[in-house]
Amino acid sequence: MIPPVNFKYLLPLGTCMFLLACGGSGSSDKNTRAEENRQAETIIYIASDGIDINGSSEIYRSSDKDAKPVLMSKQMVNNPSSRILSYAVSPDRKWLAYTADHFYRGYFNLYVVPMSGGEPVKVVNASGVSPTEEIQFFSWSPDSLQLAYTSRHLVYPNGRTPHQIYVVNRDGTNNHRINGSVGSTASVEVKNPQWSPDGRYIVQEVFKYSYTNPFALNLYDTTLGKENSERLVTAVGNIRNVHWSPDSERVSYRASLTTLNSYQLYMSQVSDLSRTQLTNIADFNSDSSWNPQGTELAYLDNVSSGLLPADLIIKRVDSSSLSRIIEAASSESRAVGEYQWSPDGKFIAYTRSKAGQHNEELYVAAADGSQPGHRVSAPSITYGGVQKFSWSPDGTKIAYTADQEIDAFVELYVVQLDAGSVEKLNQGLGSEEVVDFAWAEDSARISFTAGEAGRRPVPDQLYSNSLQGDDLQMLSEMNIKKVYELGYLY
Repeated sequence: MIPPVNFKYLLPLGTCMFLLACGGSGSSDKNTRAEENRQAETIIYIASDGIDINGSSEIYRSSDKDAKPVLMSKQMVNNPSSRILSYAVSPDRKWLAYTADHFYRGYFNLYVVPMSGGEPVKVVNASGVSPTEEIQFFSWSPDSLQLAYTSRHLVYPNGRTPHQIYVVNRDGTNNHRINGSVGSTASVEVKNPQWSPDGRYIVQEVFKYSYTNPFALNLYDTTLGKENSERLVTAVGNIRNVHWSPDSERVSYRASLTTLNSYQLYMSQVSDLSRTQLTNIADFNSDSSWNPQGTELAYLDNVSSGLLPADLIIKRVDSSSLSRIIEAASSESRAVGEYQWSPDGKFIAYTRSKAGQHNEELYVAAADGSQPGHRVSAPSITYGGVQKFSWSPDGTKIAYTADQEIDAFVELYVVQLDAGSVEKLNQGLGSEEVVDFAWAEDSARISFTAGEAGRRPVPDQLYSNSLQGDDLQMLSEMNIKKVYELGYLY
């Protein structure tokens, strides 16, 4: 049992708990009854079972309470070394899309299969696209009826094959290009389509041919017909970290807009294509993240004497553009690492290093600045630290992986923010390190992958456990060599 972290001693007198109303965490009998009555949830993952007919990797679904995996990807292949590149569950949870090179090695096609099971359908047939089509960067429309994807199947007279963006119905019909012309010599290419949350727009990143980073963003309106994209922004340098606001009204991005290699944070308004600069520092060197309400952006500022991000800032995106420092780490030679908004946007969790040390611990602060950051991870060893963390869907817990007990040996923990306690969930696995994890939608269980300890553990087992750590179950009772891209069906 990890020693508990009690928020009662960290908060002002009279404050019972950091997130919830006063009260205990409940008895073990109550937890046991809740687990027995719980409805099992579906997990999705990519794995290799060592059977050549399935290729070198496959997609499976299974319950988080038993080891009965169901193969979701195509079974019959011409190439034993074919593999799954990526997958995405439709927003309505009824369909699974994935890319795989089932027929020709290195050429990834797009498939869709019902979550209930059945034969996957290759979603390319309406426009006469070659069977060796290379599909990349696909995403579901919010209504689950279409997919946007990047392809490079067209060959231009000079031999160039630029990436371009298409939209297709999930049954393979109405496959059409949405970006404008890339020029007769394909001087540019277009990638990385992102649907707006309301499904009306698709933002596209424009690259000079074969360049690594985009220099412009285009906007496509799905209500106006084919190839109506218009320019949202053009930079003299690169554009990075493009994100839609949750209300679909704005797009944020980091760009060297007017000066090469000098970045700032910007926001463009979709309705009139107007642009607002949100930072004004020497060189903005951070990604940014919208709060769930779409009213604020969180980002990391720079250390005044270096290039590494340090202070955690939240800025309003209304006309006031007010900002507040959530964690002023640079003043004490510390640095903020990763950060995440809570599901309701009221809190923000982040990792912070200690002064003069390399380890990172986990903190939670009130997003409005009313409560300073408090450590929620258990005390770590000198060189250990939090590596990955994630809020529970209900916003009352945080799971994280860390080598906080044994140097370079990563384990899985859950902090119960209502009780101020930390529980280890991989107890009893011996020399197996935790690699990845995912929350169940009901916030009652966590599934995770693990592998034999080493510099880079190979995740070859899949487990699930209750939040009390008393119901550890192996979910991978087959000849699995590797498990990755683990997620729940929500």
